[in-house]
Amino acid sequence: MDRLRIWVNDAPYEVLDLDPNTTLLEWLRRERRLTGTKEGCAEGDCGACTVLLADRDSFGRTSYRAVNACLVLLPMMQGRRLYTVEGLGTTEAPHPVQRALAEALGSQCGYCTPGVVMSLAEACYRSDLDADWKLDDQLSGNLCRCTGYRPIRAAARRVAGTRPPGPHLDTLETLSEAPPAPVYAGRDRTFFMPATVEEAVDLLAAHPEARVVAGGTDLSLEITKAHRRFPAFLSVEGIAELKGIETEGGVHRIGAATPLTDVEAWAQDALPPLARMLRFFGSRQIKHRATLGGNLCNASPIGDTPPVLLSLGASVEIASTSGRRLCPLDAFFTGYRKTRLEPGELVTSVHVPVPKGEVRAGGYKVCKRREMDI
Repeated sequence: MDRLRIWVNDAPYEVLDLDPNTTLLEWLRRERRLTGTKEGCAEGDCGACTVLLADRDSFGRTSYRAVNACLVLLPMMQGRRLYTVEGLGTTEAPHPVQRALAEALGSQCGYCTPGVVMSLAEACYRSDLDADWKLDDQLSGNLCRCTGYRPIRAAARRVAGTRPPGPHLDTLETLSEAPPAPVYAGRDRTFFMPATVEEAVDLLAAHPEARVVAGGTDLSLEITKAHRRFPAFLSVEGIAELKGIETEGGVHRIGAATPLTDVEAWAQDALPPLARMLRFFGSRQIKHRATLGGNLCNASPIGDTPPVLLSLGASVEIASTSGRRLCPLDAFFTGYRKTRLEPGELVTSVHVPVPKGEVRAGGYKVCKRREMDI
């Protein structure tokens, strides 16, 4: 396939012969001139580049997800619908979120405001903002140095869960599955998008140079900060088997490509120590894209999920063309950013034993600040 099809602010666009290393932020600003989406840190900390993605969670429910455009590779948006701040409302007819932020005096210099608006837009269409800490979590990925969070939080409280009728709600209610796109090629570089584990491991065997990517929140930093360009990617985001959570035979099986927001929502009742850690893992924008398998496979010594999962006796399931095997997590890591994954292998799921009735477990994070600290 030589082109991508993406809907931005309800308008369809075709992307031809663009390097798969291009981020969504670059494309929006440079190619589409949608400069309301700002570049601040280019590493997912400031939230100035936040956009709104219409998506399905790991359980099939439609929702909006605020994501960092600087960490999303453009081919990841194949067949998807997203909105930038220009697509929410107009000067004459602002979206209720934009009106609420203005009336609460939630903007001074205005640089961070477009990203704040997009995070508030997600809150507007959520139906689960039933606690103050969830409002804090919703806003933790948007840095504002001059306004202060009290008026921004007041605007968030005013719009949270209101779900006003209009085209944005219609998009959610009529959202269809993204059309399959097995591969995208541009500028002599390739982005593979397999639909099954079997396809994925076959591609890995045939293309050992391909970098495996799920949400891209870690790998994209090598592009935006180290200025690396990869010849090929293999995305696992479209593999249904790698998403979702099921419990059977005393074991929780969590798909490796399940976004951390989905894991966190499930874990509130099913695995509270993991939910507690994920509350302070990072911003909601990051957790919408970051996956549990990705956090384990990058083998970072400052990864947040391994300590909790190690204490709970977790294992990872690994697939290759030779079959599947189970590896205890305490044997998975071999060094700094090194694991027992062999060439051509892929982590498909994380297995966590259901804690016995007499077990008490808790997770605590040592950090200098509560939000956005590694």
